[in-house]
Amino acid sequence: MPTAKEWNAQHPVGTRVRYFPRGKQPATGHSQSPNQFFDTKVRRPAYHLSSGALVVPLEGLTGATLAGNIEVLPTATATEQQSPAYGYAGMGP
Repeated sequence: MPTAKEWNAQHPVGTRVRYFPRGKQPATGHSQSPNQFFDTKVRRPAYHLSSGALVVPLEGLTGATLAGNIEVLPTATATEQQSPAYGYAGMGP
């Protein structure tokens, strides 16, 4: 896991990410995936908790989430910027 300084250098405020509220789960074969997610952006620079865990503040969340619960998304195209797809998996805008 990178340090907060390294993470922030690679992923500045405004970076698009996919947030998994329950953490990333392995596929189970069940009809309802445990990998519910929503797309959002980094709200403030990442930092370390006193435990050493790296956390990232995200738009739409109070506080911050563990860096391991997010995936960085590719840079948006002009079309994607005009019609963002926020929401839980399987739910259209």
